[in-house]
Amino acid sequence: MSGEEKPPAQPGSLAAPVVSSGTALLLLIALVVRFYSLGGPFLERPETIYDHVWPTRHPTVDAILAVRGARPFLPPGAEVTIIRPSILPEWEPTDFATAVGLLPEHRVVLPHSVARNGPDYVIAIGRPLSARALIFVHPRYRLIAGFRGGALYRKDEGA
Repeated sequence: MSGEEKPPAQPGSLAAPVVSSGTALLLLIALVVRFYSLGGPFLERPETIYDHVWPTRHPTVDAILAVRGARPFLPPGAEVTIIRPSILPEWEPTDFATAVGLLPEHRVVLPHSVARNGPDYVIAIGRPLSARALIFVHPRYRLIAGFRGGALYRKDEGA
């Protein structure tokens, strides 16, 4: 006998590829079900980091959209705060942290500072400030822009 001899075929040698292929198919099905449950669109770039992560709309999405909408109207170095009129006089720490992260060229202050002297600008998340909210905020703030996700108010020094 010359040359190399082939090892004899093992009786269960087909089991490993079948098991691994079946496992891969099950994982693929689970992934498709997960993506389908989160909703579309599947092949578009997500608008925020939270898109396609939660089965429902994450509350921070509203803050991200409001800050992005307000940013072009804010001069660098402006003092700004962010509030959610639906929960006044309380405030949401996540909204504040979002504003701090997305407005690095501005001085973001806590929402309760509005009741005192107040910042130059107030970003309202979701809906415009109502009469009830203006009592908390102060009537010296005037609407300067509305956008998807909220509205921006500027302190009127003359009032």
